[in-house]
Amino acid sequence: MPIADLLARPLRLFQILEDDRPDPDAEEERIRRQVSAIEIRARRRLRDQLAGEFRSAFRGRGLEFAEIRQYLPGDEVRQIDWKVTARLAQPYVRQYVEEREQSVMLLLDVSASTGFGTMGRSVRSLATELAGVLGFAAAFANDLVGVVAFSDRVEYTLPPRKGANQVLRMLRDLLRLEPYGRETTLAAALDYAGRLTRRRSVIFVLSDFLTVPQDDPWESAMRRLSLRHDVVAIALRDPHEALLPGGGIVSVADSETGVRQLVGRPEAERAATLVREQRARLEPRLRATGADTLTLTTDDDYFPRLVGLFRARRRRQ
Repeated sequence: MPIADLLARPLRLFQILEDDRPDPDAEEERIRRQVSAIEIRARRRLRDQLAGEFRSAFRGRGLEFAEIRQYLPGDEVRQIDWKVTARLAQPYVRQYVEEREQSVMLLLDVSASTGFGTMGRSVRSLATELAGVLGFAAAFANDLVGVVAFSDRVEYTLPPRKGANQVLRMLRDLLRLEPYGRETTLAAALDYAGRLTRRRSVIFVLSDFLTVPQDDPWESAMRRLSLRHDVVAIALRDPHEALLPGGGIVSVADSETGVRQLVGRPEAERAATLVREQRARLEPRLRATGADTLTLTTDDDYFPRLVGLFRARRRRQ
């Protein structure tokens, strides 16, 4: 492949080779431990603050009348039911409860480029853990949780249902998933999610946003999705994806097709510059679609960043 063509594609400068597959029993035990670890971390932080922040940031579909009761100090004056107050000669207020139930869809990129990682975990493992944390937050808020995993095709779908068991099943299935596709076709995944969720929903898109082909119209697809749904785009990356190794000859790999080529130092520096430029342009492009955006790296403590995002949303409401 000519270097000009290679540089036109989404790149990372290293490709991590997978170890030989372990035996099935060991693999199942590894998955069980991973699910348990994600659940423990999620429940601990959800108890601290994340569950309340999630509930405040993503409100239900409206308010439903519950009852009329006597006015208590601290009640808002605008909640007073003046007809009942006049009839009974003492103040009464109308009490409402939030009609909470809504669907939270997690759109998860499992293409080959998400297998990259230099900080002890890959982009895909971070995406899976985030899906678990967001799924538990939604389940604790009594929302329905579903997931779509995609590459250049839809790899896995779990329709929205309630409860923590739904999230545990999702995590087990995602950790077992072996994608057929290597590349990313984000526009098709976004359109599929839009068809799957007819009623207005909250949709989290967890991806490295390295799309192939380059003319994939994902921005227009996300713009369409944002008109009908509440979309949050979380861009995931590894902090070393544009780091050049030493030496005069560098091995450059296409992050999704696996095509590898030896290039000189100047060409490698051009590739690293291209990666940095792609990253710098990404957040403005995401915001232009109408989605809320957040960028996380594999070495991040992502809980404070999520809380900051949720609080920013709540202030806008």
